[in-house]
Amino acid sequence: RWTGEPSSVLSVSGTESSADVKAGEPGHATVRVEYEARNGKKAEATLSGSLVQLTSVNGGANPYDPPAGPREEP
Repeated sequence: RWTGEPSSVLSVSGTESSADVKAGEPGHATVRVEYEARNGKKAEATLSGSLVQLTSVNGGANPYDPPAGPREEP
């Protein structure tokens, strides 16, 4: 079973050994998975992280566009 908390920061949908995680609003969140084997043994794992929203990078310039004008080659 896969879960994500809080749901406002991310949503998790998963089956068996894989899951899809979708971003929501910026914040700190935890993804948790619980597994029960056929023999009844249980395992659990968690992973915490943060989601941020970038409002400006490189002064708003596209980081993939080279600056205009002549350039000197090395």
